[in-house]
Amino acid sequence: MMNWILTTQITGGVAPTAGVEIRYFISRRKFNRRTIAGSEVFKSYEKARLTHFSERFGRLVGLILILGGLVLLLIPLF
Repeated sequence: MMNWILTTQITGGVAPTAGVEIRYFISRRKFNRRTIAGSEVFKSYEKARLTHFSERFGRLVGLILILGGLVLLLIPLF
């Protein structure tokens, strides 16, 4: 039983950290693509669409990791 609680706490601590890292990495890349005027620059339309789709998916995964990790940290309390 104690081994399960320890594993839950470790996973609950690592998952939100990974989620924040993913969201930070995506935001930093988005910031670095901006010009002085504030518009994003892409080499092609296809690259822009793929990038926006992957960023949206990555941000969702990051949010799920953050929320899931917080839930895992709360499980041993109950």
